[in-house]
Amino acid sequence: IRLPMGDAGDGQQRLANAGLEIRLDEDKVIADNVMFDSDAQKAGLDFDWQIISIQQEADRPPKQLMFIPALILLAFVALVQRRRKDETPELQTA
Repeated sequence: IRLPMGDAGDGQQRLANAGLEIRLDEDKVIADNVMFDSDAQKAGLDFDWQIISIQQEADRPPKQLMFIPALILLAFVALVQRRRKDETPELQTA
């Protein structure tokens, strides 16, 4: 479930702002209380669900930026190969 957490800050406060209270049960994290009409309830979270993993978007540039150095490298290889072809004497066949 994708749960918008809002601005950065204290984890407990961010969970409370999203309308979610959690509890630790041995080595499990359980959704203990989901507030009525909160972001957590709108996202579809329910009571006593186990939270298995958390995913967070990383602060990194878009993957499409890799096309720029790849195209530059491709152009460089093509230029070197073309120059190599022009410098190589052709063999004459009889």
